[in-house]
This record gives sequence, C-alpha cells and structure tokens, in this order.
Amino acid sequence: MFNGSHLDRQRAVKCAGRLIIVVATLAAVPCGAQVSLGLSPMRVEIAMDPGSSWSGALRLNNEADDPVRVRTELLDFQLDSETTPQFADAIEAEKKFSCRDWLMVNPMETEVAPHTHLQVRFSVQIPADARVSSYHCGIGFTTMSAVRSIPIGLRAAVRVVSTLYVTVGNPPLEGQLAGLKLEPVRAGSMKSWRAVALISNPSRRYFRPTGELALLDESGRVLESVPFKPLPVLEERIQRFVFPLTTAEIRPGYHLRARVDLGTGDIQEGDVEVSPAIAELR
Repeated sequence: MFNGSHLDRQRAVKCAGRLIIVVATLAAVPCGAQVSLGLSPMRVEIAMDPGSSWSGALRLNNEADDPVRVRTELLDFQLDSETTPQFADAIEAEKKFSCRDWLMVNPMETEVAPHTHLQVRFSVQIPADARVSSYHCGIGFTTMSAVRSIPIGLRAAVRVVSTLYVTVGNPPLEGQLAGLKLEPVRAGSMKSWRAVALISNPSRRYFRPTGELALLDESGRVLESVPFKPLPVLEERIQRFVFPLTTAEIRPGYHLRARVDLGTGDIQEGDVEVSPAIAELR
C-alpha cells in the first residue's frame, strides 16, 4: 500500500555531509604536482522566510605540498537515473528550484597555500517575492593552473562542491512510494540483478527517505536487505533509488518489499512479486 505524508518544518542547520562530486580528470598529473582539496561542510540546509538573508562559511583545505589556485563556481545540480549528482553552471530543468542567483561568495578566485585552509564566506539573500518552496544549488571550487610551473604535459582539474538546500516558508510535503521493480545488470558475460524503488514527490519540498528494501523468497524469508541511500528526493519529480543485489538467481515467486519513512515517522510499505522473465524485458 502506498500512502502520502506531511513533513514538519526543518530549521536551519549546517551539517557535514558526504563528498557529492569530486574529480573531473583531464589526464594524468606529472609526479610532484598532485592536488588534494578538502571541503567542509559539504551540505548546508537552511530554513528561511521570504526577504530574509543568511550567512555562513566553508572551510577549503589544501592538503598537498604545493600551492593551488581555485576558482569559485555557483552551480545548479540534479540527480540522474542512477542517483548520481550532475552539476552545471545552469540547468534549465532546475531553474524554478535553483537558489544559485541568491548566492554571494567571497572570494571568487583565490590561492590556497600548502597544508593550510581558507575560510570562504557566503550569503543567501531570499527575494521578498520568493514563493514558498524548497530550492537547491551548489558552491563549487575548481583547481586552476598551479602557481609552481608544471613540466610540459597534461594536467588535471579537481572540483569539490558543497550543496545547499534552502526551504522558504513551510511548504507541505506530498510523497509516495510509487513502485518497485527488478532490473538485470550485465557486465560482459556476467549478469546480476538490482532492485529499483520509485519515490514520487509532487510537492515543492524535498525530503530524504529512510528505510530498507528487501528481497524475499517464495516462503517470505528475507534473502537480503539494502538500506535506502541518504539522498534527497528533489521537488516535483519521481526519483529512482537503485539497490544492487547479491542474489545470483531470481526464482518465480520471489518478492521485493520496501518499507520507507518519508520524514514523518509514518511507514509506507510496498510489496511486489518479481519475475526474472519479465525483468529481462524491461
């Protein structure tokens, strides 16, 4: 049975998160010219009112032996079908939920000395006419040419990103566990299986589902279970959550079962019988 639910208002918090996107490598880096950047917090979540402002700071670390010059980028992002974040200067599909134009960051370009850190200050200014909704964007730092000369050859660019989630007002949440299915995964001659849960969010408020997906045999015995990744379901979309499975053989009568909390403590549950023959056709 799939049911919607409502989420109480989250109040502001900066929190350390996981690395969202990291390395965009152009080619091998010559020995002695390694670049290592760290960033914290990597996720900032804020609740605000229209017309208000908020200020914070990020800590950018250079853990390498050489100075590094970095350029600040204000970014849009979205999650693809594999729930991998994709960042860009602007994403048209995310325009109405982007907080990128509300950001101010200082400095926009700077050099970080070896084994030191730099405080990068930023502010968010909400327009007075901003609609009640959640918004998302990112602050990225991309390496430029190192101050020290590098021998002739190709270089690498490294990007670290802190993601921002801004909730303006108190938008209601409407979420639903919308479906479960089984998909084959092929790697050469090898085949494995993965389960996919579809989470619908028709509302203007993001949320992070918690729970687990389980594979059961024909008698109802749990063969394996996988927790939901702590990823957001962004506004007004249906998002896939992918669960790699280790069970090699899927037999008729096997079931997928998901139990998920969208944020209120109300558990939604879905159960479907899976068929390897049907899964092969999807």
